[in-house]
Amino acid sequence: MTDIDNLREGVENTRENITSVQAKAKELHSQKLNQDVTLPIVDTRTSYALSLYAKISNISWDFETIDETTLAGCK
Repeated sequence: MTDIDNLREGVENTRENITSVQAKAKELHSQKLNQDVTLPIVDTRTSYALSLYAKISNISWDFETIDETTLAGCK
């Protein structure tokens, strides 16, 4: 094999690797879109601030009702 043949083989292997990585990336992106991710509030300071704000402002949060005329979460 000559150096040019070695380079061609390397280029072909690289192309195959790129194709397989792109396919894997598409698969992972599809899986990511299909997951329902809800993260709990883990920061206690944030949780405390939100509960304090809700108590002071007398806001009640209603996440069950979806109404396009009101702000999400406000009742």
